Amino acid sequence: MKRKYVFSAFLCAVMLCSALALFSSCDNAGTANQSITDAISASDSSSVHTHEYEKQVITPTCTEQGYTVYTCSGCEDSYIDNYTSPLGHNYVDGVCTRCGEKQPTSDEYFTFTYLPETDSYEIKAKDVNNIPAEVVLPSTHEDKPVTSIDYRAFDSCSSLKSITFGANSQLTSIGYRAFRGCSSLTSIEIPSSVTSIGERAFSSCSSLTSVTFGENSR
Repeated sequence: MKRKYVFSAFLCAVMLCSALALFSSCDNAGTANQSITDAISASDSSSVHTHEYEKQVITPTCTEQGYTVYTCSGCEDSYIDNYTSPLGHNYVDGVCTRCGEKQPTSDEYFTFTYLPETDSYEIKAKDVNNIPAEVVLPSTHEDKPVTSIDYRAFDSCSSLKSITFGANSQLTSIGYRAFRGCSSLTSIEIPSSVTSIGERAFSSCSSLTSVTFGENSR
C-alpha cells in the first residue's frame, strides 16, 4: 500500500514538471514571437520615406507652355505641375521682341492646298504680281504644318527679292520650277527639313547670289 502511494506521488510530480515545462515553453515562444513582431515594426518604421521635393521652373516661350518639375532629392520621384500658357509672339517692325523670329508674311498672299496623306498644306502665291519683296513663308496654316511649295508656286515673280521660312518649319519639298524666273531674287534660306528640290526650281534667277541650307540639311 505504501508503494502505491509513492508511485502516485511520483506520477503527480512528473505531470507537474511537464505542465511547468509546457507553460515555460509557451511563454518563451510568445516572447520570441513578440520580439519578431517588434523587429518587423521597427524595420517598417525605419523604411518609411518622406518626399522632399526640389522644384525646377521651366519658363514659357512664345510657342511652348511653361511648367514646374518637382523632383524628390531622396528617391528622384518626380511630377510636373503649374502649367502656364505660351507667351505668344510680340512682333515689332516684323521681328518678335521675345525670340527674334521674323513675322510670317500674311496668309492673304498665298493659296493653301490641303494634303490629306500627310495632314499638312502645300503653299503657292495667290498672285505672283502681288507679292512683297521680302517673304517669310509661314510654318503652319490652320494649326497644321506647311510641308510643300507647289509646282511653279512663285514662277516669274519678278518683285520677289528674298525668301526665308518661319521658325520650326517642317517644309520637306520645293516643287518643279517653284521659283523659276524670279529675276530679283537674291537670297533664300532653305530649312534643314527639306529633302526634295524639283528640277529648275531656281532656273533663270539671274540675281540669286546666296542660298543658305539649314544645319544638318540632307
